[in-house]
Amino acid sequence: MRKIIFTAILFLNFIYMNAQDACKTKYPIVLVHGIGYKDNIFLKYYWGKIPKNLRKNGATVYLANVDALGTIENNAAELKDYILNICQTTDCQKVNIIAHSKGGLDARYMLSKLEMKNYVASLTLISVPNHGTVWADLGLYSLEHFKMTTASEKISYVYAKILADKNPNPMSAYKQCQPEYMNKLNNEMTDVEDVYYQSYGSYIKENYPNFFMKYRRKNIHKYAGDNDGVIQLSSMQWTNFKIIGDNTKYGVSHFDIIGFIKTVDFNEIIFFNNIARDLKEQGF
Repeated sequence: MRKIIFTAILFLNFIYMNAQDACKTKYPIVLVHGIGYKDNIFLKYYWGKIPKNLRKNGATVYLANVDALGTIENNAAELKDYILNICQTTDCQKVNIIAHSKGGLDARYMLSKLEMKNYVASLTLISVPNHGTVWADLGLYSLEHFKMTTASEKISYVYAKILADKNPNPMSAYKQCQPEYMNKLNNEMTDVEDVYYQSYGSYIKENYPNFFMKYRRKNIHKYAGDNDGVIQLSSMQWTNFKIIGDNTKYGVSHFDIIGFIKTVDFNEIIFFNNIARDLKEQGF
């Protein structure tokens, strides 16, 4: 009987230790947020409980906290400095980047234009407007139509300074998310060798319960089909693309996928843990 109990204890301890290290990737994980927000804004965490749970399962996690309303070029430079500092102060050779929304454009630019491939093992793109978003076109057109462009830029600049942005440039940041701009930039911003790229995207369905996101979905759908309430699904497609939440009742919005809001029963914790486990299995 004692032998059985001892064996059971060893088995449970083995399971526990493995669970503790399930997300322990070889290289640290750097989370890069999207446009208009920072990692901690007015006591609201951009990534919800994701960093805490990744760390709980063994991962080393850093939050890039680049400018909320900075251009792709400026944010890429910020991200470069941040990653170099991590590598220099912790003696890690590389990092794994997981980027959401415009953060993915910042990361892609950094890799392709700022000679950072030796410091990045992998780049995971989540709901990134790789080919621009129709919502940027619609928003900027509305501002021009109602003659609110200048006022909007001033308000956005003040907002960015409140968030402690170093180099805010709101209108340029918005314009860079337009399809026409991204189609040109993609000619320069190609994948680099020796870095593993993968991308994820989602969309919400007509019965999505949040009225505001449902309204946005409808408007984007007229011009670009399935979307997550911010970005059309076709724009999220990049290297090694996978769709998330395809079989769910309501779909998964741009903010559900990172836990910034909780409208549907999608489990962003499991989603991110699975990404980390996959990176670990691949030796990253």
